[in-house]
Amino acid sequence: MSTITVTSSVFDLDKMDEVSLIKSTEFSPATSAQEAMQRLGNDPEKFLAAINEGLLTQAKQSLKNDGTPWTAIDEEGKPVGPFSGTPANSKSVNTLVLTLAKTIFGYTKDASVEEKRASKESALEMIRGNEAMKAGLKRSAVADSE
Repeated sequence: MSTITVTSSVFDLDKMDEVSLIKSTEFSPATSAQEAMQRLGNDPEKFLAAINEGLLTQAKQSLKNDGTPWTAIDEEGKPVGPFSGTPANSKSVNTLVLTLAKTIFGYTKDASVEEKRASKESALEMIRGNEAMKAGLKRSAVADSE
């Protein structure tokens, strides 16, 4: 048994602001096709939809991990050609950017959004211009992305 959560973002008219919401429930995987069918009210269409959703998830995971080359897309989601960069774990890169922004470029918790953005952009520019930092990220962050 595990806990599953669903999140939603809505505009709250009482607060006049965007809020994030969460719901949680316990989930136990079905142990047989018969049990799954019963949970779906013995509805064959719902059963096939659930099976096909799982098959689709499995196909996407297989595609993500196979040797098929990635294609880069533009801001509108249109393909622009084969991806020729070096994929890296965003969390690893962002950790370095934030560390540099804090230690060198004045990023603080109390800074304005614009000041925080400028500090992080300065840190990213520093990394872009430093071959040793880029090489280090290629050794550490690329390994994390695989």
